[in-house]
Amino acid sequence: MSRRLKAYGVSFELVIDMMRQDWEITDGIRNVDGVPADAVYLWCFPDEQNKDVYYVFEHPSFGEVPLGGVIPRSSVTHVRTVKAPEEREVFSSEQLRRGLP
Repeated sequence: MSRRLKAYGVSFELVIDMMRQDWEITDGIRNVDGVPADAVYLWCFPDEQNKDVYYVFEHPSFGEVPLGGVIPRSSVTHVRTVKAPEEREVFSSEQLRRGLP
């Protein structure tokens, strides 16, 4: 028996930052190569040596992993999609409530 699995790693530091109050993604970070939208999450496990958490997903596009086999590891690719900081516009919450120009 086999399943189509892949494990995606996320650093401990990023996970810890995400748990902190008022954390938000900034600078237009976009996931461009990662877990397929319809992949099924199964479980996660830590990798203490590399300081990562791996999330295991199942999807028809992944290679087959036999029972007891090694699950291939991958990572997510992100890119910046916005202008340089000096070119960004800043909006107040009042402007956002009224609608941006």
